[in-house]
Amino acid sequence: MNADYLILEDGRKVRVLFNMNAVEQFTRESGMEITDLTQIKADVSVFRKLAHICVQEGEAADGRKFELDEISFGRLMTIPSMTQFSAIIAKQSAGVQKKSSSQRRRWWKRK
Repeated sequence: MNADYLILEDGRKVRVLFNMNAVEQFTRESGMEITDLTQIKADVSVFRKLAHICVQEGEAADGRKFELDEISFGRLMTIPSMTQFSAIIAKQSAGVQKKSSSQRRRWWKRK
């Protein structure tokens, strides 16, 4: 999977990673269950918390520590970056795409 990056208002490029660690931290801090994520409609504070946690996890995966607290991070999330974050989460939530039939081969037919 290729890394996904978000551009913040100050021009900073940060990695977004929605994985097991991010989900665990989100459920622990928010008190929500993982199934509740599908029910989030317009709760901006929940959206900001999820984005902040996913950026912390992404930056840690790249070997960096993300120093901004959640409120300071939210100040740098403009409407375009919110839209970009939503697209990244949707992509990462969709899982790995299946190989096309031309790429799929049986192990005994490989040469």
